[in-house]
Amino acid sequence: MNDLKGILRLTTAMFLFVGLLGIWIGGCQTQEQKVEKLISKLQHKNPKIRQTAVVALTRTGKDAVPALIQALQDKGRGVRASAAGALGSIGKDATDATPALIKTLQDPEALKAVEEYQSRQ
Repeated sequence: MNDLKGILRLTTAMFLFVGLLGIWIGGCQTQEQKVEKLISKLQHKNPKIRQTAVVALTRTGKDAVPALIQALQDKGRGVRASAAGALGSIGKDATDATPALIKTLQDPEALKAVEEYQSRQ
């Protein structure tokens, strides 16, 4: 019975170690590396992946503003709408995006995408 408890303790310790090691390795990316990885996903051929990357970039704050400005010109309506929403969520740290947002609002197709985005929120 003691052998069984020892094996159980050893197995539990091993799973904890592997889990903590995985968490540590996953968290070793710098903020810049995370942003670069997400920005690279903005070039993906699947618009859903590009849109997901835009939404994730919202959490990175002002570091993502240049990429989000570029995303305002994406061919996918959902990507453009998400980029506009993301820039709005970033707020005053995204003031560099004002001219691009104004240009977007002048495009009837882009305006439809923004309205659709807002209706889903």
